[in-house]
Amino acid sequence: MAAYMPDINIDIGTRHLKDLDRQVRQHYPRVQGLDRVNLIAAAYNAGWGRIVRAGGHVPPIWETRGYVRRG
Repeated sequence: MAAYMPDINIDIGTRHLKDLDRQVRQHYPRVQGLDRVNLIAAAYNAGWGRIVRAGGHVPPIWETRGYVRRG
């Protein structure tokens, strides 16, 4: 049903991105600017756990690296 409710999808997506931004700021406060945006995009694509396992870097997953590069 939510697929037919773009306002709800936008709200949910925005909340998720804000949560990822909060996590990056909390766990990796030295990551700033475009690097932070790239890390948020990587977390959105690969999942937060993979960011943590990669030590706060974009994980070495070809799909995620391509996703971040296109961003």
